[in-house]
Amino acid sequence: MQSDGPFGSDRRAASDGGSASSGRDAAMRFDERSRAADGHQSGDRGLALEDRLRAAFDAGRIGVFEWPVHEAATPPTDELLARLGLPKGLKSTAGPDDHPEDVELLNAIRQRALSGAERFIDFEFRYFEPSGQTRWLQVRSELCTSAAGKDERLVGIVFDVTGHKKREDQLRLLAREANHRTLNIFSVIHNLVTAANGAASDNFRNALLGRIEALARAHWALAAERWKGAELRTLMERAIGPYRGNKAERIELRGPPCQFPASEAEAITLVIHELATNAAKYGSLSGERGVVSVEWEADHGRVRIAWTESGGPRVRRPQSEGFGTQFIERIVEGGLAGTVKFDWRATGLRCDLTFPIPRGWKTLP
Repeated sequence: MQSDGPFGSDRRAASDGGSASSGRDAAMRFDERSRAADGHQSGDRGLALEDRLRAAFDAGRIGVFEWPVHEAATPPTDELLARLGLPKGLKSTAGPDDHPEDVELLNAIRQRALSGAERFIDFEFRYFEPSGQTRWLQVRSELCTSAAGKDERLVGIVFDVTGHKKREDQLRLLAREANHRTLNIFSVIHNLVTAANGAASDNFRNALLGRIEALARAHWALAAERWKGAELRTLMERAIGPYRGNKAERIELRGPPCQFPASEAEAITLVIHELATNAAKYGSLSGERGVVSVEWEADHGRVRIAWTESGGPRVRRPQSEGFGTQFIERIVEGGLAGTVKFDWRATGLRCDLTFPIPRGWKTLP
């Protein structure tokens, strides 16, 4: 008789058709053990990933929040409270600690979320710490919806930007101080020129003072925009300002809104000031009925400015170029890399300026 041996039972099972189910059982037991092992490793990896993510949030001082939009305030997590420096167990971050100037902003944010018009909502706001100090927080959030498509909550992160805001304030303070000192320099130069006796004629002294004052006005216009540039119309108004007086209706400025870069703003201010000075002395603004029209446009990579005078005294072409004409030519050619054309018409001077659109030029809405 043949012995079953160690595999006898398996062979008998195979002979009666049971080997397939037995093999499947063994495979299933192996697969279950494999899944259990993989699950354990996956869990370890998940925990490691969560630890790394939490460490990154800690390093970046980032808090996580979830704001049901139907509630007026954000239910804070302990992690968020820790980020805000508030005690654990607080039921809401809203209340008297909100900065009064930002209450309207926070209400508007909630209304934006309720409207569902925006998916991502980012904003900054301030609040008072228990110590009374002001903190700045920046929020980046996404509007999440339910399966039914109903807007339910804002989910996002919040991080402290107080240090960044303080550095911005310091830079603004330094910029104001620099502007103040620069204007003081203009004032000192102005006083030195005014005090000069005998060294220069009155005409030269007055012309020089006018140019210094024009530079100071351009400086103020740029400082008001934090040196990002100034609107061309504003620069022209400041350059012509001393000659407007009761003649404002006789000076027409026409052109599209545009921002002139700071690097070229002083040059164009000096040119317009020089033309206005000439018009006030000899041209259309020297009489009672004369008019000045200034038009500008920018296309095909170039800026064109047309200064046109009419209604003033009869004009004759000068026999030689005066200092003012040479001054304008030097500024346009050297400072703006452009060209200037003077047309001494009998009815009034026409001056055409053409130069490449400066880097940083912006067309405004």
